[in-house]
Amino acid sequence: MRERSVERYLREKVKEAGGWAIKFAPAGTAGVPDRIVIWPGGRIDFVECKTFGGTVGPLQQHRQEQLRAMGCNVFVISSSEEVRSYVGLPPSRLSEVCRELARGSGPERA
Repeated sequence: MRERSVERYLREKVKEAGGWAIKFAPAGTAGVPDRIVIWPGGRIDFVECKTFGGTVGPLQQHRQEQLRAMGCNVFVISSSEEVRSYVGLPPSRLSEVCRELARGSGPERA
């Protein structure tokens, strides 16, 4: 699946679930995640879309670490299955998954 297809699928599934996936491309700030996802109730996530097997570059990794250090939720998604898991992630599991991601381990999605 191409990165743009993952991003489009994410946008569609988030909208179906009642959220809003906004393209995030601030001028002059390279390496930021592709999308800001806003959920009902005020939860905000940053999502980087990749092709299956794609890797996060050093600058992207640095930006993700910066966001996590400020308490932000950051996800890297590379397939339609991961999109469905992300969209279905219960809020009660969010902080646990974010801690696992910050440690660099792959979370089990509920």
